[in-house]
Amino acid sequence: MEAAFTLGVIFTFITIIVWLDARKKERMFLLKQGKDPNLADPKGKTFSSVKYLKWGIIIIGIGMGMLIGTIIGQLIPGRYDGLYLACLMIFSGIGIVVGFLVTRSHLSLDKPHLEQSDDTEKLSSD
Repeated sequence: MEAAFTLGVIFTFITIIVWLDARKKERMFLLKQGKDPNLADPKGKTFSSVKYLKWGIIIIGIGMGMLIGTIIGQLIPGRYDGLYLACLMIFSGIGIVVGFLVTRSHLSLDKPHLEQSDDTEKLSSD
């Protein structure tokens, strides 16, 4: 179990470092083009319920993976060190896919609403 936790922490730190490096490169590119580096953050710091929903689903998937791994580890005699990590990865992957599907369906439901609001703004400005 300690190995899975250690690998998870290492993976998380590497992911954060790569993300920060890519963000820095993107901002530097925008500065070289003479544009505002804040264009790299189109959403800014606005509240997005979809983002929190997606992370909630992913965390639930991770928790389910840990729970199922523990249950299976108790039911099957013997020592299976890879069982916890495998269940953790499978259920977190399922959580990511479900989060993607929920986000995609949520955004497709909001599209007609956004187009309709754009049309009403055009009509009111005429």
